[in-house]
Amino acid sequence: MEYRQLFREIHKRPGMYGLDGSYKSYEAFLMGCDAGNDWGLFSGFREWLIMRLGARSGFGWSGLVLQLALSEEPSIPLSPGSDAKAVELLFELLDQFMEERAPAHGVANIFERHQAWLSTQTRVALLRVPDQDHSHGLP
Repeated sequence: MEYRQLFREIHKRPGMYGLDGSYKSYEAFLMGCDAGNDWGLFSGFREWLIMRLGARSGFGWSGLVLQLALSEEPSIPLSPGSDAKAVELLFELLDQFMEERAPAHGVANIFERHQAWLSTQTRVALLRVPDQDHSHGLP
């Protein structure tokens, strides 16, 4: 079974895979899949999510999904409603990402787009820097 199909299956039937259907259980399962693939299965997922978020972030993919799913800072543990919302968005985003990375050079294209996006963010950030106050007498 290919991973995109596996992820659809675990989403539909988490109990068959020893999961309780919570965001944390899916996160652990997915990280295990990634570890079993020498951390290459989700290569580019974080960058792809950052572009979706539209802002730089120090979070890993799991935290980014939570940021995208929840408008407020998530409380830990997640409330049942927040957990369900995060799970649904996780699998929606994961399916879109897996589709985009599937073609030849898909991952490379994601990294190229991320690099281009980062360069625009750097320029935008530089444009936002206020003029320095030189009233203290130093150049």
